[in-house]
Amino acid sequence: VSVSGNSKQMATTLTVEKKELDVTASTDLTNLTYTSEGVVIEIADISEDIVGSDDVTVTIMVDGEPYEPGVTVLSAGEHTITYAISGNGNYAISADSAVGQTFTIAPKAASDSITVSGETVESGGTVEITTGENLRVDTAINNYIAQNGVAEGEYTVTATDSQGNEVEIDRVSSWAPGDYTISVNLGENFSGGEKTFTISV
Repeated sequence: VSVSGNSKQMATTLTVEKKELDVTASTDLTNLTYTSEGVVIEIADISEDIVGSDDVTVTIMVDGEPYEPGVTVLSAGEHTITYAISGNGNYAISADSAVGQTFTIAPKAASDSITVSGETVESGGTVEITTGENLRVDTAINNYIAQNGVAEGEYTVTATDSQGNEVEIDRVSSWAPGDYTISVNLGENFSGGEKTFTISV
């Protein structure tokens, strides 16, 4: 028996979708406020979503630096988490993931008052002292810095006389009569970062 004639071949296209990885931050990235110890960021482990035999690398970056578990962000402001996949074209990052997610660490509110020799004065206020009094303004400033949790090297302190000349805050007993301005700049990690106090001799 023989069969002759035209035969047709049917073509079928099969589309295999990439496996989407849902990368999320396990730290709540809302309502964060600066601390001198930093804010710890934890990102959920996605290794269980990758087929064991697949050679795929997911690179996680925080502010452009490679993420390591428990990374600590040390400054107030906006920060960004990004991801990239390499080594295997069968995977993609889910559009619902925190890809390119930006989170904000708010500045910490600093106290507006300082205590000098038992007298508490608000920023912009004045403390009156007697000429020659051994008033430890430097101790008062150090206490203020410590109470507000300002890290070493994040602040500057200057003292100037009424002519704008700088004077040493640990030599108050040698100051001539007049008004002196103490400026404490706490930097960008603190809201209302510059505080000023007047010492009137």
